[in-house]
Amino acid sequence: MSEFAGKRALLIGGAGGIGGATARTFIDLGAHVTVVDVNSARLEQLAGQIDSPKLQTIASAVDSIAECRRIFDLIDGQVDFLIHLAGILEPDFLDADHRDVWDRHIASHLTSAFDSCAIFRERLRPGQQARIVLTSSVAYRRGSANHVAYSAAKGGIVGLTRALSRQLAPDVL
Repeated sequence: MSEFAGKRALLIGGAGGIGGATARTFIDLGAHVTVVDVNSARLEQLAGQIDSPKLQTIASAVDSIAECRRIFDLIDGQVDFLIHLAGILEPDFLDADHRDVWDRHIASHLTSAFDSCAIFRERLRPGQQARIVLTSSVAYRRGSANHVAYSAAKGGIVGLTRALSRQLAPDVL
């Protein structure tokens, strides 16, 4: 029996290629998976490709702490794995009069990751062994021309990951 049997994974921003492959792998190993994504059509496509009673999909932008709580409330059972894949990539040109691109990137990548981790921690049982995976990009190290907000948000994910690893260890890795 797999160590994942009976466990539950929550994939935020998981309807794309990486999320789909991750969901399939967890299900193949016996876990239940909830995939959350803003794109309803991709969620439907994923559900059609996987076609398993162990898959749950939820359409959401994960754009507030209240929405994170709602998502966790919709999940039947304890979440053991939080995988945050959410984010956007759109060009920005460091224009002070158009900070909307910056705000969208920070919200989509970093704020949603923070909120998801905060609710995940809030819902942990005492002594529960759990895992968090936050995805970044090499763009945070090298920078990406015309993608200032994306690069900064991905750097923030690395800092968040490092801080959480110190705060939540050894129960959450």
